[in-house]
Amino acid sequence: MIPSFFSKLPIPEKLPAEMERHVAALQRTKGRRECLEQAYRIITSRYEGRKLETYLKLPRAFTKRLEKIWTRTGYLHCHQQNYLLRVLLVKSGKFSEEDVRQKLTLYVISPHQYLQVNLGTKSKPDWIDVDPWALKPCGLRIGKHAGR
Repeated sequence: MIPSFFSKLPIPEKLPAEMERHVAALQRTKGRRECLEQAYRIITSRYEGRKLETYLKLPRAFTKRLEKIWTRTGYLHCHQQNYLLRVLLVKSGKFSEEDVRQKLTLYVISPHQYLQVNLGTKSKPDWIDVDPWALKPCGLRIGKHAGR
């Protein structure tokens, strides 16, 4: 089993310096939607998903240290992109852990993870699908996920 694919990794107290700078910028956003969109841009400008590399770079899927994941660029497995996005959202202070949930689906023949993020409140939730991995290989933006 791949760590963090079926369970949530903890959000660390200390983040890499570059990630802290991004969190500071996210804290200045006007609301939840703007924060989500900016965090999504941070992840998708740095990382991408590719169908074939899911298999070619399978050993990388077992990396669970945030610092090691963050320093990579280019291809990153779906659950790792989601982990980084969840860390940015929660550390921004605009979202709680309960506002970001992991979901699983099948994409072609592979298990695939995406997130659902609550843009509403606890009493009036407004869940939206978020799948940064699917932007480049599938052209799917916020509101959609691979594997439908």
